[in-house]
Amino acid sequence: MFDPVRSEASPDATPLDPRALQVLLPCARVLAADPDGFVDLLHQHLVALVPDAAAASAQAGLAVCDRVARAALAAATGERPVTEVAALLQQAGVDNFRDGFPAEQYLAVGHALLRAAHEAYPAQWSTELGSAWIAYFVWVRTHLLRGGATALAVDWARADGEAVRHRTAGVTGPPDGPRSG
Repeated sequence: MFDPVRSEASPDATPLDPRALQVLLPCARVLAADPDGFVDLLHQHLVALVPDAAAASAQAGLAVCDRVARAALAAATGERPVTEVAALLQQAGVDNFRDGFPAEQYLAVGHALLRAAHEAYPAQWSTELGSAWIAYFVWVRTHLLRGGATALAVDWARADGEAVRHRTAGVTGPPDGPRSG
């Protein structure tokens, strides 16, 4: 069994498995040598998996893939400390949320990430490497979702603050119409 390491930035997060990182390091270094190519591959696979998702649009989908791929490769290559990458991923989750990317599509992002890594690194691909990417994406996804949840909470707090300001100014009704949630 793997000995998990928890991120200092979020100690309650899904554990990051150091052995998984060790297994995927050679693959991640190859992918990181051409990050633009990897982002394009990730986007192609995401569009193929979820053609009608918000991520399928050229600009928004490419931005989501760019943020996820670059942040994920930063930790997988050891380029940045795990805690810093956790924060980068959470910021990517905030930005993805604000771009309208649906959180339920992160499973498709994980699947697309796996397909893109396999396509870019076919000769050395193995079941162990695929499993390492899956384990790694579970950790990545946790931080993306946490970022989206943070953005949602901030947006709700802002909306509540607006409502309070409107009530104290004598305005009746919500500032932008009723909220749903």
